[in-house]
Amino acid sequence: MFSRLIPKIKQFLESYLSAYGNTWPSVRFNIESSLSVEDFPVWIDPGLFRQVLMNLVINAVEANPIRTINFTFRLSELADEISLELINDGKEIS
Repeated sequence: MFSRLIPKIKQFLESYLSAYGNTWPSVRFNIESSLSVEDFPVWIDPGLFRQVLMNLVINAVEANPIRTINFTFRLSELADEISLELINDGKEIS
């Protein structure tokens, strides 16, 4: 495991979308966060985290091949932790 401190999780997500967002022209990305979590530091494996995000987006795209998908990364604070929800408005996979 190669975890490292990511000092600003929102900035990490923005750089991910800047690098990979155009890969999926049928997806509209959005990041929602409160000011209290925008600069929240997290320990993660950046490569593994990027792969997880990519797999979730690919799954959403494959489940909805002929429509635009709105995909939201929602950051929120839970006591002394941070929560990241990934939400899309596409068809559910069962």
